[in-house]
Amino acid sequence: MSLLNTFINNLRQIRTEKSLTQEKLAEIAEVSTSLIGKIESGRTWPSHTTIDKLATALSIKPYELFMTKKDHLQYNKTEINRVIEGVRITLEKKINIEKNS
Repeated sequence: MSLLNTFINNLRQIRTEKSLTQEKLAEIAEVSTSLIGKIESGRTWPSHTTIDKLATALSIKPYELFMTKKDHLQYNKTEINRVIEGVRITLEKKINIEKNS
């Protein structure tokens, strides 16, 4: 899948998951409804400013609009591993404190 198709699919999917119409997304992002339509139909490529506005309106990071499902899975795995490691360290510290008390 091309970068453009990934972007378009993610934009449309995230917008619909958040129950936003093109019109409502355009209003929140402060862009025109026709621009959203042109982006989602692949007739235009958004500027970096528009990408930032869309991401902010969707409450996501701009890079998430470019991530494939595989990227999301890897990101989630990395994030889960980070959280698990943090919990492990916290528990080890708590156990050491209790042993020394």
